Amino acid sequence: MKESWKRILETDQKKIAYILVIIFAAGLLPLLYLSGYVHATGDDYGYGAETHRIWLQSRSVWETLKAAAHTVWMYYGSWQGTWFTVFLMAL
Repeated sequence: MKESWKRILETDQKKIAYILVIIFAAGLLPLLYLSGYVHATGDDYGYGAETHRIWLQSRSVWETLKAAAHTVWMYYGSWQGTWFTVFLMAL
């Protein structure tokens, strides 16, 4: 009896996982569609300038992540507070 419940639960977990992957992929479709129209402009390039320079010099993922964290630290006290967004823009 326990083995049949275990098999049912495993099957349900697989179905749930497949459903979640489909929902995730469907959620990406509008973003992929809009990505053809939305481009970085003006000050958006400034966030990634330092990380780009570090990447070109070192080709080190760790050093690039450190540079992105440094960019966040530079904007920490002077910007409206969406620091994770600054980190992503720096990358």
